[in-house]
Amino acid sequence: MTAFAPLPATAQGVLPFNPGIRSGQVPDGYISVQSGISLSLPLKEDGNVDDQIKSAQKTLYGLASGSCASALETIADDCNISFLSTNVDMNQDVRSAKIMVRSQITMIMKLKAATAK
Repeated sequence: MTAFAPLPATAQGVLPFNPGIRSGQVPDGYISVQSGISLSLPLKEDGNVDDQIKSAQKTLYGLASGSCASALETIADDCNISFLSTNVDMNQDVRSAKIMVRSQITMIMKLKAATAK
């Protein structure tokens, strides 16, 4: 049985969309929305682990960027990601090895008039 040690967790923050706004402050007329994304992908034994982790992170970043796009299509007139953190781990159970990627996203958005009430 092969054992994998967890990879160190990585966290990356994104600066607030408006440099004049201190972190944690929401402008008048806007709301703060938090969302989480988790991916669990099989680790391919015949592939480069670093490349697989980078690919998983890119997938997660694509999903994160789509969060504002979805909000703009449905409930928001304006949306910006104000914070993004990611964690990457590897896990192996008796059946398979997996790459686990998790993200927390904070978005600052202005709701459309119909949804703001």
